[in-house]
Amino acid sequence: MELFPFFRAGPPDGQALLTSFVGGSTNPGATNKSPEQLVAQVHREMAPLLRLRKEPVFSNVTIWQRAIPQYNLGHTSRIAAIETLRSRFPDSIFREII
Repeated sequence: MELFPFFRAGPPDGQALLTSFVGGSTNPGATNKSPEQLVAQVHREMAPLLRLRKEPVFSNVTIWQRAIPQYNLGHTSRIAAIETLRSRFPDSIFREII
């Protein structure tokens, strides 16, 4: 299954194609919502930001339970600290923690 099939053709003239990602580690309950609820939520949140004046003419919702990984705030600092330790102790073995 193609992850973004709508990007290939693009929107009709005079319309825009928007893609939104909802949920993730900070909002895992989003996958419990219906597609209609998710579309309404995204439109409600995006309309003021993008000055959308009309309701969507088309929507497609695909729910990926375990999709794109999201890193929490501070992740880059933790990786930098690990790299510092690895350089100080080159004979040590660091394992990935999931």
